[in-house]
Amino acid sequence: MDEELYSRQLYVLGLPAMERIQEAKVLLCGLQGLGAEVAKNLVLTGVGSLTLHDPHPTCWADLAAQFFLSEESLGRSRAEASHAQLAQLNEAVQISVHKGDLTEDLLRGFQVVVLTDSKLEDQLKVGTLCHKHGVCFLMAETRGLVGRLFCDFGEDFTVVDPTEAEPMTAAIQHISQGSPGIVTLRGGPFYDGDMVIFSDIEGMVELNSHSPQPVRVQKDGSLEIGDTTTFSRYLRGGVVTEVKRPKTVRHKPLDIALLQPQVVAQNTQEVQRAHCLHQAFHALHKFQQLHGRLPKPWDPDDAEIVVGLAQDLEPLRGTEEESLDGALLRTIVLSSAGSLSPMAAILGGVAAQEALKAISRKFMPLDQWLYFDALECLPDEKLLPSPEDCHPRNCRYDGQIAVFGTGLQEKLSCQHYLLAGAGAIGCEMLKVFALVGLGVGANGGVAVADMDHIEHSNLSRQFLFRPKDIRRPKAEVAAAAARRLNPDLQVTAHTYPLDPTTEGIYDDSFFSRVHGVVAALDSFQARHYVAARCTHYLKPLLEAGTQGTRGSASVFVPEVTEVYRGPASDSEDAPYPVCTLRHFPSTMEHSLQWAQKEFEELFRLSAETINGYQQQTCTSPLGTDWTGTLALLQQVMGVLRTRPQTWRDCVVWALGHWQLCFHDSILELLRHSSSDKVLEDGTLFSSGSKKWPHPLHFDPNQDMHFLYILTAANLYARMHGLPGSQSRPALRELLKGLLESDPTPQNLFSAELGQEQLKELQETLDDWRKGPPLKPVLFVKVGSQDGVKNWVSGEVRKQGSLRTWVSSRRGCRSSSLPLHLGRTVWQRREMVATQPQNCTEACQWPTGGHAERCHCSVDTPVIWAWQDDDSNFHVDFVVAATDLRCQNYGILPVNHARIKQIVGRIIPAIVTSTAVVAGLLGLELYKVVSGHRSRGTFRHSCLHLAENHFMRSAPSAPAVQSFRHLEWTSWDRLKVPAEQPERTLESLLAHLQEEHGLKVEMLLHGQALLYSSGWSFEKRAQHLCLRVTELVQQVTGWKPKPGLKVLVFELSCEGEEDETAFPPLHYEL
Repeated sequence: MDEELYSRQLYVLGLPAMERIQEAKVLLCGLQGLGAEVAKNLVLTGVGSLTLHDPHPTCWADLAAQFFLSEESLGRSRAEASHAQLAQLNEAVQISVHKGDLTEDLLRGFQVVVLTDSKLEDQLKVGTLCHKHGVCFLMAETRGLVGRLFCDFGEDFTVVDPTEAEPMTAAIQHISQGSPGIVTLRGGPFYDGDMVIFSDIEGMVELNSHSPQPVRVQKDGSLEIGDTTTFSRYLRGGVVTEVKRPKTVRHKPLDIALLQPQVVAQNTQEVQRAHCLHQAFHALHKFQQLHGRLPKPWDPDDAEIVVGLAQDLEPLRGTEEESLDGALLRTIVLSSAGSLSPMAAILGGVAAQEALKAISRKFMPLDQWLYFDALECLPDEKLLPSPEDCHPRNCRYDGQIAVFGTGLQEKLSCQHYLLAGAGAIGCEMLKVFALVGLGVGANGGVAVADMDHIEHSNLSRQFLFRPKDIRRPKAEVAAAAARRLNPDLQVTAHTYPLDPTTEGIYDDSFFSRVHGVVAALDSFQARHYVAARCTHYLKPLLEAGTQGTRGSASVFVPEVTEVYRGPASDSEDAPYPVCTLRHFPSTMEHSLQWAQKEFEELFRLSAETINGYQQQTCTSPLGTDWTGTLALLQQVMGVLRTRPQTWRDCVVWALGHWQLCFHDSILELLRHSSSDKVLEDGTLFSSGSKKWPHPLHFDPNQDMHFLYILTAANLYARMHGLPGSQSRPALRELLKGLLESDPTPQNLFSAELGQEQLKELQETLDDWRKGPPLKPVLFVKVGSQDGVKNWVSGEVRKQGSLRTWVSSRRGCRSSSLPLHLGRTVWQRREMVATQPQNCTEACQWPTGGHAERCHCSVDTPVIWAWQDDDSNFHVDFVVAATDLRCQNYGILPVNHARIKQIVGRIIPAIVTSTAVVAGLLGLELYKVVSGHRSRGTFRHSCLHLAENHFMRSAPSAPAVQSFRHLEWTSWDRLKVPAEQPERTLESLLAHLQEEHGLKVEMLLHGQALLYSSGWSFEKRAQHLCLRVTELVQQVTGWKPKPGLKVLVFELSCEGEEDETAFPPLHYEL
């Protein structure tokens, strides 16, 4: 398996599920827009083989949603015409075309059969045969703005892993001896009936080997388990872990489910609507059987016939008598002749996910019908299209015109949109733009902005990219691919970051041409910045994101809906007390953060420290605050008396440092403390979650011991500009010789430095300063992203050192850095506190003969990320160091992939949820472009495909704020013209008081204070007489740029309350 290609997907599905997927055989019947979406998603996901079946010839209406087809495909079999492009998505998937009939023998050769947009008689025939032979069967279809999906996985289908969540775990505080035993936890939560296992318990060791057992949750969160009366007394430690239980699903065949439908719905109202849609589809199939065609678009006569057929259908069994909504039925039928790209994306994403559930047996399947409609996309009744307006025109938009008419099509062609981000969602949105015809007119266009370059792992989700595109700019490749989908699409690629540093590029003139913005970004900081630009320029914003099988899609329309208010920042690891990290870790996360700090201190900070000493004229490195510096130098010099000159020297250092970290320092800790020490409150020092360490003895035959030496030696060599080595056999031979000559290498300096030791350290450092500067190793792999690399290098050169550069950025908003730097450059926060902070758990570190409480600072975690590269030893070093630290303390480690995910802040991703949220944004795009919509027609959407959760709701109205007689929302601003000759600050303040009754106390431009009523009379007078632009230039050094139309100021006024936030002042130049 290509684990790099499927890396993000593996975090969603896991290795066992992926292995089953790669062995699967799937038959897909129907290659219109919906079928193309299912095929695309399954091929990108990596199914073993996909057989296509669709002998029907391509027609103009297909091109509105089928992105594998073009004008050249007209008249050709849809399956054959799609085959070549589909095969390019993933060379590992075997794709073939079946040209014959769907026979019983054929169907038995597949694990999953998917039918899309097929006739009812075909659905019943294939569904019956699949149910008979235990083949999982899915049926999906769309009709205009409504769609449905049906699943039949048989009468005894076992779901091995029902949920996406990781098994719950909690540290144990105490376990009683009794019947029942009571387990007191440090966290949770668990639920009645959960099955759990225990591990790593000291004392009551009988539970460590006990089979999974059910729990009952008490009111205080403790767990009631079986009889522990005869077990040993609990001493300390331990973890309780949930055991996921398989679940059995029993599905009815299609012929029975048609008359007795089980629908996925969140409430009774949704159930009733789903039943009406169910009967509408049945009636549409009846009409097709009777007339040999579907109803004509917006034909009232055909609509009345279908409504009558629906009302004559046999009532659904197992449901209360429900009268069908005639108006709803009529609307469905009138708009049912069309084929829409967003609808195909939504239903195709869900259908593909259900197929993956059938293959992998991971996540609960639908039970059994899912209905979806977006009829709110249609205009008001007075503006509905006529049959003539929806008549086919033999163009690629015929499927869309059949639903909305030519009016919306013309509006779409004249739009100019900005797409921020060309990743997974961005690629899907470009597909939507191309298929719906956004910006294809002479005055229209699409601008796509993305700084990133394509990586191998992108190819499993970002379907516009191919292996030959790796290392090329995403924006440029995506734009070119979108033009191939629709040659009329006017799309321009921008490889500049979209942030405050490029507001001269994405300026007033740029945004004046933009009708709306779609944000397909992967950080909340970036979303906030783009949203702020939309609010500033009063542009609608469509925004979406995914995490695993979860997704959301939102729309923000000026003066109609609320503004974007996502989380302030991406989630970060909670800080841990220093004493916990250094001395008594109790979780894998503690060990991981310790390993991250090891990397930072050994291979970056130490090099910067020595380089800084080389540049100093003084003879002593110690200065006034030298404790931290000495500790750093001790580690980086280790057992070496002189600077390393060879690969062997680097291995010697790595071996010595292994001894220091995992043996010597543990012995030192044990000499100063005892697990039996009793604290002042009578509890054992080692009670609760504290784990008592034990030293390790180096063994080159143990994988993690060897991996640590391999990675540490190579990173050390890189820091010194020496060649490393990836030869494992050669390293084993070298280690064998070193261990025979000196089995226990000793570090040069002891923990407590006397005068002699300080003198020796000084002499050693004098020797080290003679060589060339060391090369700090950043936990980052910029790879092919030369733009990023050059930007960072240039900034570092300006500041003189990386440390100075990082310090210069501290305190800046994260959005002041190019967006991509959030993923390619770590930012380090200093471990400095103005006041000591007590540990969240008093570490009660024992010193001397007494148990005293330690008041230690909280160690803020280092924020790291990197572009995928498993060959540079960065992640492997952290993995090895984390694992060895866990061995020291008896902590259960986690695998390499999980550590990589944590360290890299990798977001689990899969193409199915990406396709669905893009389709949902496409629906909102219809509404925004059509214009003049009420808030109730827009939809915020949330989904969780693993748990079959789908929710859509109208967005909130913008919150109204008030101050005296003024009322405003976040979309409002105070506009003041500069006039000619330009007004002074005094004139501006007088205008605000006369026009709005606002007596300004403070005026700010960005972070610069331009005026304060609290200033002295002389200072206020100096500012009040200046023209506004002159004042801004004098205070900030700002120089006006050509084309600038507005200066934005913030106000603080007399009489305002703490929560008052006045609208921004737009000073119009």
